Amino acid sequence: MTLSPSITPAAIGAITGTFTACPNAVQTYSVANISGATYNWTTPSNSNITQGAGTNSVEVTFHNNYNNVGNICVTVVSGCGVSTGPKCKTIAPTVPKRPVSITGTSSGLCNGNVSYSVAPQAGMNFQWTTPEPSSVLTILKQLMCSTESSLKDRYVYRLTMHVAAVLHDVFL
Repeated sequence: MTLSPSITPAAIGAITGTFTACPNAVQTYSVANISGATYNWTTPSNSNITQGAGTNSVEVTFHNNYNNVGNICVTVVSGCGVSTGPKCKTIAPTVPKRPVSITGTSSGLCNGNVSYSVAPQAGMNFQWTTPEPSSVLTILKQLMCSTESSLKDRYVYRLTMHVAAVLHDVFL
């Protein structure tokens, strides 16, 4: 019986790691180790390997401008120089969670300032905006501060239509 050495590298196992990433994140990706093999990794745009190049486990840094969907891929090269086809997984930017609720007063809006807040979420910054030129707040103030019932009826209708339009734009 004659034995021939195998020059084909073993099949690559699944890539493990987290497949969503935020800007400035540092994450580890790996595959099962194959004795005597070297590994060639590629990463998505706006990221790079910061540790472990050539090994079965790499540390990837996602730059501050990372905001694209891309693939992390690995090929294995056997001790005889034969490469496997690439094994890839898609990495996407992390989508922020929507705040659960906005807290703040809905009364006492006449001629004053009102504060609103949301519960903090780890790693999240919030950007507050109001419709231009603060039309919902203007309508609310006029509605809440008016003593004239016909004025209230007009503004309830306008406010309902405006909120429906805003919700349509936000959620569709």
